[in-house]
Amino acid sequence: MAEFAYVKTASYVGDDLRRSKPHVFVVGDPATWERIVRGADRRKDALSAQTGDDIFILAAGDDNQRILAVCHEMVHLRLWRLYGGDVPIWLDEGMAGMAGWETAWSWRRKEGKSLFRTRPGVPAARILSLDALTAL
Repeated sequence: MAEFAYVKTASYVGDDLRRSKPHVFVVGDPATWERIVRGADRRKDALSAQTGDDIFILAAGDDNQRILAVCHEMVHLRLWRLYGGDVPIWLDEGMAGMAGWETAWSWRRKEGKSLFRTRPGVPAARILSLDALTAL
């Protein structure tokens, strides 16, 4: 699945043309995960993290959560390889959310399965125009 995500995310974000593939680590020990999350200054409820050429996935939750996490982090990795730290957080997370979802959905379809999500509504007062968003 990580191989699939590596190839598929290039169609959304671009291919960095590196010959070396990223390392994907699946962490099963909660204490080890806590050290990784704390060391990377991540949210405490994070199920995954990307740091340089490494992707860390917590071996918890269901298959869909793990698939989404790998695909999401693979987009972060590709953006980091292409642009370093010069991608605004809103674009980095937006691309990871969109392209990560599309990649995970494609993987599930390849397996002959479906992937669904329910999106919460956004109050009208919180919606920004494109000009206001890019000005941030």
